[in-house]
Amino acid sequence: MTKAYLVGSGIASLSAALYMIRDGDMRGADITIFEYFHQLGGSLDADGNAKDGYLCRGTRGFDYRAYPCMQNVLASIPALGAPGKTVNDEIHAFCDHFSIDTKTRLMADGQAVPVVSYGVSARDQLAITRLSLGSEASLKNRPISDFFSEAFFSSPFWWMFSTIFAFGRWHSAQEMRRYLHTFIQNVQDMDTLHSIRSSVSNNQDSIVRPMVDYLRKQGVNFVMDTEVIDLAFAPDASETVVQAIVCMQAGTRVEIQVAPDDKVLVTLGSIAAPLDSGAWKLWHTIAQGRSDFGMPAVFTSQTDKSTMTTCTITLNDLEVYDMLRERFGQEPDVNRLTTFIDSPWSLSLIVPKQPWFADQGPDTKVLWCYGIWPKGIGKFVPKRMEDCSPEEILTELFSLLGLSDIPRLVQKTICRKSVLPAGHAQFLCRTPGDRPEVIPEKSRNLAFLGQYVESEGTTYTMEYSVRTAQKAVYQLLDIEKPMTSTYHGMAHPETLLRAARAFMR
Repeated sequence: MTKAYLVGSGIASLSAALYMIRDGDMRGADITIFEYFHQLGGSLDADGNAKDGYLCRGTRGFDYRAYPCMQNVLASIPALGAPGKTVNDEIHAFCDHFSIDTKTRLMADGQAVPVVSYGVSARDQLAITRLSLGSEASLKNRPISDFFSEAFFSSPFWWMFSTIFAFGRWHSAQEMRRYLHTFIQNVQDMDTLHSIRSSVSNNQDSIVRPMVDYLRKQGVNFVMDTEVIDLAFAPDASETVVQAIVCMQAGTRVEIQVAPDDKVLVTLGSIAAPLDSGAWKLWHTIAQGRSDFGMPAVFTSQTDKSTMTTCTITLNDLEVYDMLRERFGQEPDVNRLTTFIDSPWSLSLIVPKQPWFADQGPDTKVLWCYGIWPKGIGKFVPKRMEDCSPEEILTELFSLLGLSDIPRLVQKTICRKSVLPAGHAQFLCRTPGDRPEVIPEKSRNLAFLGQYVESEGTTYTMEYSVRTAQKAVYQLLDIEKPMTSTYHGMAHPETLLRAARAFMR
């Protein structure tokens, strides 16, 4: 009986397990998922409580139209607490009921900055067209900054585009091209965010928990607090065959034997994991001497270009939330995303639809902020964001918002900070081979999953991870079903026309 071993419990592994059971006719009892941390879900994490403060190291919004693989998976997952409904049904119903209508997308000097124009010159509009229509091969290892004028990076368009998707000017032009191809429909309303959608609550509660619940009921084995440190390969160099998985469990080295017909699926890298352990350490270890396993150092050696800092902010009374309502002139969670264009950290504030956590009471509100450039020196707190205390980050944020009585507001607010050295490492400039294929060329029973393998679509999205899972499972198990199609926003002429009109405003 074929068994499967999945390293990491992010959405890629969870989806792979679903595909194995649903489309590959495998028993859940024959699937084992190893997780290094105390919580399942990888970077789709969420934890905490109102008293100590909630914590979400990363969060994902999405345009659900562009996520056909994800919809395909979640259409098979029963929603928790909604008999007869799937998670896919639940998300669609939520998005039909609640829509974002941002009035304060940009702020400076504590005041809203109206977006009357995207501010992109004719020269830079032409550069966007050339970037979109050119070949990806011509863009290898080239940053976005190679293609645009200096004025472009001060335009409302760039402020909005870069903070919606977490791009820096130093990031890969290849990835910007892919994003334009997939998400061109979002260009028309980047100031209002009408087309941005999200899960009902945080991704852990809305997506991960239902998936884990379903897989547990199918008999899938979850092995927690286990660090996979190496893979043992067969000595025959003509093919790649995993013979054993080497783990550390409670300080003890354990080897799990892998039969020739068993399957091993490894998630490479992580947004949230430290660079010297877990998924990153394993990738460095197994890639030594194997060029077909990619180049992890490309994504771990440039922390000056890949670090993000995020904060989860818990408000246990409504005073600050009421101040935000006055600032935005609307409900803060309808406004959703505000970027401070005078922030040296490139700081943005997200107000999710409340409640964001399952146990969150009506008088508790949760906010989330992130800095794309946390190595800048703050405008009000003269320190790098990554070096600031949570209280100092709150001081900077409340000052950028133009709030008053800031020391008192900071004292009554809970802020939990996360420094992510690989926060947007997926976007770093790369060359062919830096990201391995989902199935390495000579592999017989090994596949790679997640954000750091080569596949169609846009990395840094849940959709990308799910697509790599489908590709891995279908190939390893010889499933004769077509892959779910990839969404291409640029394939729709009316979408291109609306984007062109937005640029000409």
